[in-house]
Amino acid sequence: MNPALAQWSLVILVAGGGVGAALRYLVDTLLRERAGLAAGTSTMLVNTLGCLAAGVGGAGLVITALDTSQQWPFTALIALCAGFTTFSTASLDAWRALAERSFGRAAAWTAGQLLACGVAFTLAYGLTHTLAAAR
Repeated sequence: MNPALAQWSLVILVAGGGVGAALRYLVDTLLRERAGLAAGTSTMLVNTLGCLAAGVGGAGLVITALDTSQQWPFTALIALCAGFTTFSTASLDAWRALAERSFGRAAAWTAGQLLACGVAFTLAYGLTHTLAAAR
């Protein structure tokens, strides 16, 4: 990779990650303060939304047959979704539940998140791809 392209990739990563993190903070705060959700539940929903976005965005990039030598759209999608999702916070939420001896809640958040995120990505990718093929 040429140095100029590497520098722009770094800028895209930082900008996308920053935007994703800011969006995560806003959405998580709204879910907890307005909807009254527990921290672990709001984290699970944010991560699921991020996986939906990754599925739609990933399918969109594949469908448009984007020239893969143009890495910036892929880099931007990865950065945005990585900044938005927060599996480290999910792990901390589960650890807190374990520390409170809420084993069922910790297990539900952990397993539920893995399942919800996997299903969300798969459905979003598949549905986006199917709808685009039908056009």
